Amino acid sequence: AKTGGTPNHRRAIYGSSPSDLWLDAYAHFNGSKWSTTTSLHPPFKARVNAGWAAPSGFCVVVAEGGSIATHPAGKPAGSWVDSNKGPTLRGVTGLGDGAVIVGDEGTILRDDGRTQTPMGSPVSTNLYGVWSASASEAYAVGAKGVVLRYDGQSWKEEQSGTTAALYNVWGAPSGVVFAAGHQTLRQRQGGTWTAVSLPAAVSKTSFRAVWGSGDDDIYVAGSSRTIAHFDGTDWKVVELGNLVPSSTVFHGIWGSGKNDVYVVGDLGVADLYVLHFDGQSWKREQESTYGQTEGICGTPSRLFAAGYSTSGAPVILSKPVGSNSWTADALKVPFDARLYAIWS
Repeated sequence: AKTGGTPNHRRAIYGSSPSDLWLDAYAHFNGSKWSTTTSLHPPFKARVNAGWAAPSGFCVVVAEGGSIATHPAGKPAGSWVDSNKGPTLRGVTGLGDGAVIVGDEGTILRDDGRTQTPMGSPVSTNLYGVWSASASEAYAVGAKGVVLRYDGQSWKEEQSGTTAALYNVWGAPSGVVFAAGHQTLRQRQGGTWTAVSLPAAVSKTSFRAVWGSGDDDIYVAGSSRTIAHFDGTDWKVVELGNLVPSSTVFHGIWGSGKNDVYVVGDLGVADLYVLHFDGQSWKREQESTYGQTEGICGTPSRLFAAGYSTSGAPVILSKPVGSNSWTADALKVPFDARLYAIWS
């Protein structure tokens, strides 16, 4: 039978009755004709490896990359549900000669460039951010004030002194570690976490990012277009004027030094903003409708910002160092999911 559509390798055929037959998960036979419209496709782009259907019409398909989709009985053809319940991954940083990734349900993975291996996690709480000082010292933060420390052998929980969500973590050269969270900024000195005293004007900010070039140059940023800076003595609010709307939420900070700092933010799932500090003043470098940005990082030659479009598709923006023009990179990835973190 000719099913139509683009010729491709098919690996699975299954059905619940003579009038409910599937070829992979992309072509359906209703007893009289085959249909291959995109509305039939499952919620992933991976190649289907196998499928099965119960007499009730309930179907399951598994695909490359660990993707799984189910089709409820009695629903119109194409009512696939993404059933891959793997936890969402939200933070990444380097660790030794590889990387460490954290996410929901306490997930901590070690990535060696080829495979991801679970690391023992002492919590089941969602983890949002991770930062490492060396191969034998790293920190992860998450919901309910959770803070974890890695000593090169295992992860152990520490007492942060708050139950507020902590979204991001970064450490200064002196060894002081900062965790940015909902209406709080915590610091670790001598093994103890305490609250950082901030200007009253930003006390209600939900801080989403923290970064610095040194102990006398530290930034935190978050909701209500808030950026605060520490100069080694005092924390001060960064005045942005009308550079961005007051409801802008900043999600990421990165820089190569005191005179080259970037902050990315948005208005939800639209109107992306990139701000740049050149050592003298802040300027709005980019405004677009690509979607929402969650992180930013850089290499000696290029900067990258990761997030997702208004439809939820992955987006990476990049620009050469020295240029003011950001462009959306073409992504050749085996998934269609939101990006929450980027690191280089």
